[in-house]
Amino acid sequence: MIDATAVRAVNTLTARWARAAVADEGTAFAATGVWPLLALLTGGAGGPARQELEGALGVAADGATALGGQLLGSLDAMDGVRAATGLWTRQDLPIRPEWEAALPPGVRSTLTGDAERDRKELDGWASRRTGGAIAEMPVPLTPDTRLVLAGALTVETAWLQPFRPGWLRPMHGPWRDRSRGGGAPTPPTPPRPPPARAVPVTPTARRGGPARSRRRRRRPVPGRAAPAWSAHGPHAS
Repeated sequence: MIDATAVRAVNTLTARWARAAVADEGTAFAATGVWPLLALLTGGAGGPARQELEGALGVAADGATALGGQLLGSLDAMDGVRAATGLWTRQDLPIRPEWEAALPPGVRSTLTGDAERDRKELDGWASRRTGGAIAEMPVPLTPDTRLVLAGALTVETAWLQPFRPGWLRPMHGPWRDRSRGGGAPTPPTPPRPPPARAVPVTPTARRGGPARSRRRRRRPVPGRAAPAWSAHGPHAS
């Protein structure tokens, strides 16, 4: 279960970015992928950087690393969700041992200084963590690169009502009265009619005896076939 404190913090960060970046325009994004990364960094930061990260996260730095790790693990355990965070530092860059020990398994790695070798390592991480959705790490590498931070979040969903290719003409919003290529919901399958069933003849009580089924026999008309009855109605016999 995801901690309620982390949920509120992620939603607050998303709302703050939305107000600053898009104002009243339409968009769709979330800080869910980057918040765990910032939380892991906050626990190892110091000085002004620590205070700035606390302000961005909305939680105290002392418990940020643990909270970020819990959120990352909860997301990755969900069906259809892949969530991962990566931190690579150059081999000669000093790292606080107590902070490194608090990081989730598989997050921390090192850069060798060999750009080609490091590029293969980063690209492989991106491909594995996203199920092949991202084949290459979108970051330049040079012998002077000292730190690489990465966050990956992919969600696989299926529409309850599939879409079909077609043209749309929105009635509202920025694309109003403009034809746009897109998809239209597939109309639902109409319900099948109920199966036909035979209706039994209502029995009539006979005076002084048990109830019997009463059938009316039709007198055949010369030159005309008598109808035969079935569950679906009369047909010629």
